Amino acid sequence: MISRLGALAVVSAFALAPARAAAQSGTVSGRGAAAVVTTTAGAQQFAVAALPDAGGMADSELASVAVPSTLSAEGLASITTGQLDQTLVSATTTAEAANVNVLNGLITAKAVLAVATSYANGAT
Repeated sequence: MISRLGALAVVSAFALAPARAAAQSGTVSGRGAAAVVTTTAGAQQFAVAALPDAGGMADSELASVAVPSTLSAEGLASITTGQLDQTLVSATTTAEAANVNVLNGLITAKAVLAVATSYANGAT
């Protein structure tokens, strides 16, 4: 049983493309998680997709998740894509979950979607 809830993020997604360093070093990054539950006991991440340094695409799906008294959700998915060339670095990440129930019904949603996009051209 969870005695104290530190923080709870129902759906989180982020994409990072640091400007000059990434364009010059030839790397791009992106990462998404359809659900993250953080308690005093630690963090659990569900349907996590992490982009390879060279770009491309990564995805992850999970039919359902249940963390007692904390989170339940269905249809969890995350996808991240990224590309780089000599002048541009870009990354886009999406994460989604359906039938979300947080803290035994304190928060509910039929669908939650997060989208993050980042572009860098190395100028500034």
